[in-house]
Amino acid sequence: GDVSIKPEAACLIMTTEILRSMLYRGADLIRDVEWVIFDEVHYVNDAERGVVWEEVIIMLPAHVGLILLSATVPNVFEFADWVGRTKRKKIFVTGTTKRPVPLEHCIYFGGDKEKDFYKVGEREAFLPTGYKIAADAYKKKQLGSKATASGAPAANKQITGRGGRSAVQPGRGGRAGGRGGTQNVSGGAPRTSGPSAGKDKNMWVELIRNLERRELLPMVIFAFSKKRCDTLVDSLTSMDLTTSSEKHEIHIFCERALSRLSVADRKLPQVLRIRELLRRGLGVHHAGLLPIVKEIVEMLFCRGLLKVLYCTETFAMGVNAPARCVCFQSLRKHDGQDFRGLLSGEYTQMAGRAGRRGLDTVGTVILAAWDNFPQELELRQLLSGQATKLQSQFRLTYGMILNLMRVEDLRVEDMLARSFAEFHAQRSVGDRRGALAIDAAALRKVEHLIQIEAQMAPDEWLKAVQWDNHARDITTSADIVREAIMTSRGAQNALAPGRILLVAAEGEGGENSDGLPKGGVAKHCVLLRVLNSSVAATVGKSFVVLAPCPEGHVEGVVSSNDNETEVASPEMKPLSKNDDDDDDFFGGMSKKLGKRGGGGQSASSNATPEGLPWFQQAGGVDYVIACVPETAILAITTSRLTVEADAILDGNGASAATSRALLAFEKLCNEETLEALHPLKDLKLQDIVAVEACQHHAELVKSLPARPVASAQKLREWSALLRAKHVLQSRVSDLEFGLSDANLLQMPDFEARVSVLQRMGYLDENRTVTLKGRVACEIATGDELVGTEIIFAGVLADIPSEEAVALLAALVFQEKNASPPSLEGSLKAACERAKELALAAGEIQMAHGIPIAADEFV
Repeated sequence: GDVSIKPEAACLIMTTEILRSMLYRGADLIRDVEWVIFDEVHYVNDAERGVVWEEVIIMLPAHVGLILLSATVPNVFEFADWVGRTKRKKIFVTGTTKRPVPLEHCIYFGGDKEKDFYKVGEREAFLPTGYKIAADAYKKKQLGSKATASGAPAANKQITGRGGRSAVQPGRGGRAGGRGGTQNVSGGAPRTSGPSAGKDKNMWVELIRNLERRELLPMVIFAFSKKRCDTLVDSLTSMDLTTSSEKHEIHIFCERALSRLSVADRKLPQVLRIRELLRRGLGVHHAGLLPIVKEIVEMLFCRGLLKVLYCTETFAMGVNAPARCVCFQSLRKHDGQDFRGLLSGEYTQMAGRAGRRGLDTVGTVILAAWDNFPQELELRQLLSGQATKLQSQFRLTYGMILNLMRVEDLRVEDMLARSFAEFHAQRSVGDRRGALAIDAAALRKVEHLIQIEAQMAPDEWLKAVQWDNHARDITTSADIVREAIMTSRGAQNALAPGRILLVAAEGEGGENSDGLPKGGVAKHCVLLRVLNSSVAATVGKSFVVLAPCPEGHVEGVVSSNDNETEVASPEMKPLSKNDDDDDDFFGGMSKKLGKRGGGGQSASSNATPEGLPWFQQAGGVDYVIACVPETAILAITTSRLTVEADAILDGNGASAATSRALLAFEKLCNEETLEALHPLKDLKLQDIVAVEACQHHAELVKSLPARPVASAQKLREWSALLRAKHVLQSRVSDLEFGLSDANLLQMPDFEARVSVLQRMGYLDENRTVTLKGRVACEIATGDELVGTEIIFAGVLADIPSEEAVALLAALVFQEKNASPPSLEGSLKAACERAKELALAAGEIQMAHGIPIAADEFV
């Protein structure tokens, strides 16, 4: 991206951003490309640039082969599956866990000259014994440092000149070491307060000289900020690690490399400073350097002319420059939001720079721990933990939307669907399409059956449909208000024997021979007993109820009469002696006759009658006694009968008591309209929302139309058909939505951003890219909207070119400024105008639901 050299070559090396730009433009070069090799593909995890990698993989033509390289991808098969499905190709995964040069991980904090590197790991394995030895030595050193600092006698804690060994070694043994004087590099002060510049210098001089004696140079030192890198390397003013011949070679190389620059540019402070460092075998590498300077540093390091290189994490990601030794200045970094510890994958990537293939038998990794000794768990995770899984960082940008709107081969919706973020959802598309075909065929069959039934008895069918729909509305409403009703003070008082309840049931809970779910039954019942959850072995309360069945019960379904309603609703679960002997009320019920007496249990004991459900006959009327859960209660009515609940349940005079109850229930249903309890007068509800919902529910119960004239058996069949149609329509609708573009996770964000682009004139009402949008497509760095607004507002027209460059640099500047720059004249006015445009762009985005702060652009 910085330079272009021999673009007609057979092998081109470029950034993913350049390749993406070529794909969007439809460059002729792409037609000739046969293979694309992605190095360090775990960069997909990068929050800023990961989306670019996904875009490129998605947009590459089908004829292009892919090779993806990485050392830190734990979910490699998942990622390979996504690439294979996206490109419709077979992906072969190959790899090895063996390193060409094994690594040794050591902790260093200064100390005994012979024992100052404590090995805590080797071959990706943590060494507990080595860690314990290092921890004990560090603790001993710290105790000695504190004793020395307090003035207490402490032998061999400080050294002068060349005398003796101690817990701290002087910076001796090399050409620019600290000569004489007293050194104390115990590092007693925590890193957060920052050691003095002299102490920091001495610690690094000591370490570098020690490594030089052990022939462990060249080394790479990772420091996680540009400022820290510059500070550390600038502190080594007296260190010289190169010979005369090496100095000459470095000088000649720099002269040739910098000859491309003008005389004035060669005298830039940064260039002069880096040349002086390079002459002494020292280097620094971070994003704040000029591209040509970074290139010089990289090439000299690869030639072995630089002995010590301070760099940031990006050196490990983008430069193949192994060293004999790698050192970590800290195990914590700032990730753009907060300080955190290094992840195992990040550590592995950087530590992997240690060990030169063919030159070293082992690579050495050093953890500098002068002030902060790493915890055992932290080290275990770094050395043997799993790398961070690849996760999609795909996000929509205005540039992506505008570029895709200009091409015909790929829609934005297609890009979203093929992204790694949608991979798991899209992987099941085939299964969902199959399920949709099956459900759609079943729905057509049900609709055909419904058409036949409706033609045979149109009037009765119409009434049955109205009645069934109303009953479903009651069920839906009951699900909303049930908790408020059942927990109210009025309901607790009303739930007494004899209360008339509207109860729902699921039916058989299975499927018929046609594979269609059967309809359920809801009917008015007489409450006989309330069971607490501890007694009924259910969640919440259960209720023992009595219900008439004039036409007798059939297998799986209780027949209905004028006070029953076919609806889709919760199961009415019965209770039995044994947990595994439970049966379904109004569906799937056992044919056996339950015990009438319930084992002689008293109703006042709140015990569960045994053998429910009971099917019997009293006074020539078939009836059922069953236990239903709280979730099956659709309504508590205002009506209540005087019933002998204990007599009905305990077996003494049960037949006579049941006959009287059934006769009274039939008379009540014929003479009165059964209404639900009033939320204010009866239930004593206080919440206004709950009151309104309960009032609506009560009105639905009161307005329940009369049961159709059809027979109970016919009504059950019709209810089953209607319920099947309802269920299948819902499933087909859900599957169609899941397969549509509207189900994409980022579809709402896409629509919001399109509305922003239309509002600002980048797209017209037909979503065609305008001139303004085409200009935005050319802005690949910085914010597309702000840059385009500055251009079209004429901000650049009235200022000199150098001021225009300075203004546009603000769009890409990433450094922190302690104070705003002092501007004058036309540049100041242009900056103020640019701020106004940026703020306006932010406010428009906020108005359309984009989750950003308007002042982020200023």
